[in-house]
Amino acid sequence: MGKIVEALEFHGCVSMPDFTIGEYDYVANPFLQEILDEFGIDLDLKDFHDRYFDDIKIGNGDVFLYSNQRNSENLFVVDLFRDIDDQLDSISFGIRCEKTLHPFVRKRVLRFFDSASCQFSLEESSHSQKLRKMIDKGNYPKLIEYPECNRTYLQQLHHIVST
Repeated sequence: MGKIVEALEFHGCVSMPDFTIGEYDYVANPFLQEILDEFGIDLDLKDFHDRYFDDIKIGNGDVFLYSNQRNSENLFVVDLFRDIDDQLDSISFGIRCEKTLHPFVRKRVLRFFDSASCQFSLEESSHSQKLRKMIDKGNYPKLIEYPECNRTYLQQLHHIVST
């Protein structure tokens, strides 16, 4: 019997250094990069990693949604918010793929997560509420408050479409 409902969405949380491999001469994590390349998403994970650590201050960070104009069904989303209490640089990410790419994507998502130094969470589902919440434009701008230090941040969603 065939599947009636298929799990085509992934949501997970790893540490930002897991987006790359190596300590000093690091390169993009090949499992994640293969997914982005298959989706036609132009994202340099090494540069992405560097910008996170060089440009985003603690208590700041937006959500970035990546897709390709050829097929908006395939997407990659990442929340770069740097929580003031987070010492492991945890990053939430989501991936959605079309049915025909599911075996390819699933294999690489699992390998990406298995290779992560910080395996906080990974879920695979047909309808990931966490993924949907991340990409819902109605949730932004999102106010993040730190009342104990009288600080706020207005998080934005940026949608980058590769051609």
